[in-house]
Amino acid sequence: MHRSWQLVLSLWLLTVAQGATTPIVTLLRERSGPAAPAAAQWLTTTVKPSQPFSKMSGAAQSQTASPVRGGRCEDTFDVAVGDVDVNHTRHADLTVRLATLTAAGEEKTSIVIFDGPALAAGKTADEIAAIRIGDLGALPLTWSSTCHTFRLTVTDTGSTAGGQLHSWTLRTRVAWYPFHHDRAYYQALLFGSVFNRPSAANYFREVSRWNQIFTNAGIHGPVAWQRRDWVHAAISELSAVQAMLTLHAEGFRFSDYDTNRDGQVGTDELVILAIDNQEWRGGSLRRAWGECLDMRATAGVEVCSAVVLAGTRVDFATLTHELSHALGTTDLYGDWAKGECRSHFLTLMSCTISKIPDDPRPVYLDPYHRWRLGWVFPIAFGNSSSYELQAEHYNELGHLRD
Repeated sequence: MHRSWQLVLSLWLLTVAQGATTPIVTLLRERSGPAAPAAAQWLTTTVKPSQPFSKMSGAAQSQTASPVRGGRCEDTFDVAVGDVDVNHTRHADLTVRLATLTAAGEEKTSIVIFDGPALAAGKTADEIAAIRIGDLGALPLTWSSTCHTFRLTVTDTGSTAGGQLHSWTLRTRVAWYPFHHDRAYYQALLFGSVFNRPSAANYFREVSRWNQIFTNAGIHGPVAWQRRDWVHAAISELSAVQAMLTLHAEGFRFSDYDTNRDGQVGTDELVILAIDNQEWRGGSLRRAWGECLDMRATAGVEVCSAVVLAGTRVDFATLTHELSHALGTTDLYGDWAKGECRSHFLTLMSCTISKIPDDPRPVYLDPYHRWRLGWVFPIAFGNSSSYELQAEHYNELGHLRD
């Protein structure tokens, strides 16, 4: 039996006259290097220097060699610092810098991985007091040699030096997630129901009332993504650019999707989905630097399409969440930096990332976004006092229907 609701005052009419068809081209990228389960991907070493801050420089330093396994260094794909235990009254006054050292002990490459004063800028006193050193990424340090000695420097930039660095943990990544699925799986996830689960194309047909149709512009790969390329794609905009360049190298003809012949391929003409095995879950939407990549010399057009980046076992809600961003939706989960997750499971535009690999559960798009996208609009009831609306649900084939 279907649930029903008594709706008063207004009704969202679920049809409009004009629709859009948008092709999706999918690129599967497999990063070079070994693959392993999550528990075997990172090597960890904890350092306990118990080093007080220098009264002269206001800094405390500690160093350690790269973690090793089996008595040898392994190729490093990522670097991170965590569990920084600092005895200091105000972390907003601290900066943390990580450096790699030469054999002579001189700094080779260094980056600031925590900048308390920058985080405190424009904040209230209570917000500044809440600033703490958390887990810190240092991916750019993988650009240098494989085996290093690392030096961590914590500096007090405040007017009163004092405190102590008790301990910290260095983590280096030595393996990626396995690439679990083949092209047939992603074909079904995006456009079909071979695996008895909903597809992204059918989801958008439903929530748009057939006003947004996603079509298949091809699935390429998995292609080998070499270290010389992915190591420079730490910035997600560069990852988006590399997805465009890789598709061109694979023979994809961007110029075929310049439907209005203005010399540019926009998101309304083509969406790019790039899946790789850095992570198994999560997603984001990015564009090239400056919004467009000038490929006129090689592909005949500028490519301005949005690029959805996703993990190999991305859940259905996150995939459709990121694809909806290509259409112009806005996140509704609140302040991501504060860990807010408002309206969870009440709208697709709340936080969606699941802890379940390949989680097929859908989340419906809210009326506000469906109205803003031109898929529904409110109408007056007239003399009616109520209207009964049947619940929408999946049928046995995994397709949404009333």
